[in-house]
Amino acid sequence: MENFHNQLILPNIGEFLGSLFFAFLSCFIGEYQKSLGYPIFISISLFISRSIVQHCTPAHFNPAITLLQCIRQRISPILATSFIICQFFGLLFGVTFFRCLVSQTEFNDDIVFFDLSTENSKINRLQAFFLEVSLTLVLLHSFSQGNRDSSNFSSENFTFSASWGLIQLISMPFYGFSSNFTFLCVNFLTSCIFSPTTTPSFSLIYLNFFAMILAVFLAWLVDWLTSPKSPNTLQNGQTSDNKLV
Repeated sequence: MENFHNQLILPNIGEFLGSLFFAFLSCFIGEYQKSLGYPIFISISLFISRSIVQHCTPAHFNPAITLLQCIRQRISPILATSFIICQFFGLLFGVTFFRCLVSQTEFNDDIVFFDLSTENSKINRLQAFFLEVSLTLVLLHSFSQGNRDSSNFSSENFTFSASWGLIQLISMPFYGFSSNFTFLCVNFLTSCIFSPTTTPSFSLIYLNFFAMILAVFLAWLVDWLTSPKSPNTLQNGQTSDNKLV
């Protein structure tokens, strides 16, 4: 019973609360502005949220990271599924709670969903898709690099949070919020509730979903290609070659 609590219940509570804190703190930053202040503060919000719950959860707050860790067999499929559910409701409650505290005039939605026009944008939809894949890969790589030195969470947390801020700095001027599909869905749902007349179309959200899936697959492929082969694998391979000869 204690193992069940430590391995399933406690991590999910931490993932839920961490996602809630992250969403709530991110809302304080307000509308995107062309300055270094936005990515710095959004990095700080992630750093603080992960630091609060790091004792009980790996603090993903992102379905792409959870899927990749599941494919790597770092977490079980059951835990990965529950993490994704907790991330959704944690982010949803965090954003909803903040928007209930402020008037609509103080909160501006900034969701684009790759619905880009050539007249007002510097990037087309296909370019946005591949940029989204690339930025998500950067985020996954930064998380993986930090996990290799699990003894120093502060350093890993700083690297991961800084990469999150850098990703938003790059993506926001082109096509809006990037590299967290669940957070994007939550922003859309809350926008439909609080400002339905200005909410953009949801029809292109599948592009964000497939960008996430492709990024996870490419990250796994890189892992597979760069992972050292075990002696047993090499021996089996040599045996198979000898049999073919």
